[in-house]
Amino acid sequence: MPQSVTEQLDKLRASVPDARVAAFVDLESELVLANSASTRLPQEDLDRIAGSASRLLAARADLIGWGGSAIPDFPAEAILLTTQGTFVFLRSPKEGNEAFCCVCGTDVDANQALAHARAAVDELAKAP
Repeated sequence: MPQSVTEQLDKLRASVPDARVAAFVDLESELVLANSASTRLPQEDLDRIAGSASRLLAARADLIGWGGSAIPDFPAEAILLTTQGTFVFLRSPKEGNEAFCCVCGTDVDANQALAHARAAVDELAKAP
């Protein structure tokens, strides 16, 4: 039996060190479609996660600019470090307009969290 999106997000959250939230986001509408959290989040927090994912993953690299040269593709992943936590965003390999997001504690190794999230998202992409 195929896993539900919530079950997949539970698995993603469990696989990323110190993950407090795993969310599945529609980048165009800036909506969290589903989430798994250690505690219930206010809608405003979910909206901020979705908005951040949309801005970071939908931003064209040529608008950001890298030393005067443009990179034509949309970013596939992003890390945002704040005083409130480490945010890891990965564009869905199945549907480019959707993304997976993990919110971790401030002490997490961002590269390690990203590596765990990549592995989990790759597994989720294999699911029917």
